[in-house]
Amino acid sequence: VTIALAIFDQLCAGMEAAHAVRAPGPVVHRDLKPDNVLVREAADGAAVKIVDFGIAQLGGRNGTRTGAMMGTPLYMAPEQAMGNTAAIGPWTDVFALGVILTEAITLQAQVEEGEPWWGTSLHRGGSVRALLAALGPDVPGAVWDVVATCLKAHGRERFQHAGALRA
Repeated sequence: VTIALAIFDQLCAGMEAAHAVRAPGPVVHRDLKPDNVLVREAADGAAVKIVDFGIAQLGGRNGTRTGAMMGTPLYMAPEQAMGNTAAIGPWTDVFALGVILTEAITLQAQVEEGEPWWGTSLHRGGSVRALLAALGPDVPGAVWDVVATCLKAHGRERFQHAGALRA
């Protein structure tokens, strides 16, 4: 868990920088997943690089229409999976970060086969924290508390950007 958290901190730091862009506005990756996170060994631990900003939203502008689903369903937030492009913001990446951390710790990106976390959070939101604890009973409860906040069904209930998550 310690190594996963150290790598996750660097991942959050990278997304914190993207979310902090002021003009024209925050960069929202919209396709965060392990395949888009490169980790290499470094003298002081690991070095993390986030890649493939190909469908990123810049400053609230994007090239997609409402109802279009872009990204990788397993890591999507509910608003993204439902095609609600107007509701996408840095909190959308926070949801993906929660899924990534869950997978890094438990080696599972979903609670059950065929149900991504966005579906779980919409349909069983009140039990997400308990489901996380069942996946990783040896993980400190405080870690699952943070992840459960990342996996809230509504963006306004999540950490609003990667900097807030990192803090």
